[in-house]
Amino acid sequence: MQLEAKKAQQKFIGMYKRVSIEGALIEHGITDEKFFMVSSDAAKLVMMLYEEYGDKAKFETGKLVGAPEIYSLAKIIINISGDVELQKIHMHLVNKWLPCIRLPSSQNDEDDMMDSTSNVEAVRKENERNLRRVIYVLASSFDLNYIKMLVMAIYNQESELTNMCRIRAMQVLFTLVDISVIKREVQMDIENIYEKLVSCIYLSELENLHSSQSEEAFIRSNKETLVKGLWRNHSREPLGIRLISDICLDYKIYDPSLWNSLLIKLLSFDMISYLTHVLVLLSGVLELREIPSLTKTWKAVIISPFNSASSPLSSDEEKACLQASQLLT
Repeated sequence: MQLEAKKAQQKFIGMYKRVSIEGALIEHGITDEKFFMVSSDAAKLVMMLYEEYGDKAKFETGKLVGAPEIYSLAKIIINISGDVELQKIHMHLVNKWLPCIRLPSSQNDEDDMMDSTSNVEAVRKENERNLRRVIYVLASSFDLNYIKMLVMAIYNQESELTNMCRIRAMQVLFTLVDISVIKREVQMDIENIYEKLVSCIYLSELENLHSSQSEEAFIRSNKETLVKGLWRNHSREPLGIRLISDICLDYKIYDPSLWNSLLIKLLSFDMISYLTHVLVLLSGVLELREIPSLTKTWKAVIISPFNSASSPLSSDEEKACLQASQLLT
């Protein structure tokens, strides 16, 4: 009899918690049936709420905008449930969403290549959504300890985090916190963090080209020698050409013959937006003003938006044409 009474009591408490949680959902304007179906599992419900709404918010001037205020609702749900910690859920979600989903490798068959391109775009969008979710989770319950947690993730060489994951951690860090706060909390020169970011970006790009290096090896490497090796092995790949161009720009490698070939390659790959960026940066480099491909490349960049525009102009087309016109001044 006593056992049956205890079971009845537990059942009643479970029903009370579920009804209370469902009431909290309704009060916060959330009426989707899928959330009510898991109302008896507080941890799963909270994670679903963050997944659903976390990628819809934007972080502007220190505030989250554009999505329901999930943090206060999550606290209510956890308080009603009483059997899970919100902080642990937050850390679980950060560990789940901070790593970057790997892009699918390209295929040789034409149909497979089309499928691969579609898959790559889907993965990129999901990675962007997951990054917004991490920002949402940490911003909604911000604690200064998060700064140290992110910096530790960036610098801990013994962890299994990929370079892309470290880059994403830095994106989150710089989105959430002013530079002055970072310097105060971790007692670290911000230039050191920027240098770390640059190294991680290049190491990640090298990994994409299956040319992995350690950070120490990259920092100590002769960049002109590195560029020559990349050109020899990856000059037929858009990713390879862009990486070579970036390294040459960042490390001021202004070999006229190399840059003549790079501009030709960038144009052949129709990388107009990036090519515009490159040409603007090179415009102040005297030793590159006489390279043969420069005039042709500038002409292609300037006329490109006019060739692709159609009447009536969309706002994006009008903006692109205006920007191209400004390059003539």
